[in-house]
Amino acid sequence: MPTGRSTDPGCGIHGVHLYPLGGLKKSARWAQAVTEGRFEMRKDGKGFEVDAVLD
Repeated sequence: MPTGRSTDPGCGIHGVHLYPLGGLKKSARWAQAVTEGRFEMRKDGKGFEVDAVLD
């Protein structure tokens, strides 16, 4: 997200809001994995899969 916003001023992303329904610790681990680039875009272009151990 920071890279996208810095390279594309017209980027529509302004922030991220997480709903930690599985718990704050799991949500933090998920967010850290995304920040570290441990994800892959889905082949259909609709979302992504995160490589994170949440338990």
